[in-house]
Amino acid sequence: LFRECTLNPEHGLDTYLSMRIRHGTLRGQLRMPLERERIITQRESGSKDYKPNMYWIEAHSHLPPDLQFRIDQRLAKFSNDCDSFIDRIAKDLIQIRSNDKQQGLFDIVLTSVGAWYLVRQSKEITDFDDFMDLCFDLFWASVEEQCLKKVRQVIDNDLKKEINGLFDALAADIDGLTKDVPSLHSAIRTGQTGAQQALDRVKAWFQLSQSLGNPKLSFEHLVDIGLECVKTIHRDFDPILTRNIPDLPQFISLPVVADIFIIIFDNIWRHSGVERPKVYVSVSNLGSHLRIIIENEVALAVRTDEVEAKVMRIKKSILEGAYKTAVRSEGGTGFIKLRKIIGEDTRELPVMNFGFNANDRFFVDLELSIMEMSDEVSHRGR
Repeated sequence: LFRECTLNPEHGLDTYLSMRIRHGTLRGQLRMPLERERIITQRESGSKDYKPNMYWIEAHSHLPPDLQFRIDQRLAKFSNDCDSFIDRIAKDLIQIRSNDKQQGLFDIVLTSVGAWYLVRQSKEITDFDDFMDLCFDLFWASVEEQCLKKVRQVIDNDLKKEINGLFDALAADIDGLTKDVPSLHSAIRTGQTGAQQALDRVKAWFQLSQSLGNPKLSFEHLVDIGLECVKTIHRDFDPILTRNIPDLPQFISLPVVADIFIIIFDNIWRHSGVERPKVYVSVSNLGSHLRIIIENEVALAVRTDEVEAKVMRIKKSILEGAYKTAVRSEGGTGFIKLRKIIGEDTRELPVMNFGFNANDRFFVDLELSIMEMSDEVSHRGR
């Protein structure tokens, strides 16, 4: 449901990228202009509190300490307000309507007109495949008219006004504290414009692609999609990528492989501690499976006993089967999501491993069934 990353036209993806919307992608898209202006910070690890905004604390060093503190507290509240706004979009609005998600904007109803159209058109159909094509045509038309159009309207009529209100309240409160921060006021207004533009980009996600089919792509192109998606969200992410990928058949399942690399590249951005980390991607063709190993450089300070213990806890959780249910929440850990993506495997060998290796790199070692990326499986799930 969204098209965002524009790759080199030689990849054949200049007009195409269709994949599932992820909470992290939405969050990154809407947070990006605010982070660029330094008016929003991240939560402290394991806490609901936000990190001090050191950029503006240092920029306002000429102000009394108590005033610096109040400005920082107001910026922390703004960070919380923005994250709550984004969470509500992802967790309440961009959802299939149900008893648990009553604000969900995806709620398709077969109208009397739609039923009449289906009955009339199917009278002359004798082939079941043709009947299913008719049903899918009606379904996608309903998705556009009843759901996607509604999402676009909510963004234009409600969400843009709501985010403007957050910015206006922030500007008014800062102005009430002191008028001696013109650069902060300028950053707030620039961020406000950027937030409106980000919502316009999100709105563009909610329109049907001209083609509902997936193009066939090489494995290298799928790696590029994952990397470019993360670079679009985190503009400062520019890893040094080395590939060791043999000749492989082209694949059709974009969501499976691209999701894997989006999660891994995002994890590298968050945790490597290196400005331009070296990343090594190698692939081996095992016949029925691909073995994919991704290693990345990490800063010396990253590998601590605490981090090692956290990695072991995640591994234990996965072995105990947490991945089977945990990914229903978008807030789950990336490694649990990865294990969910790989799916069930009847072999005794482990299908995913991760941690620090002897070279002090962080690695992810996983196997993925080639059948999961084939035309046969894609058509079966049509």
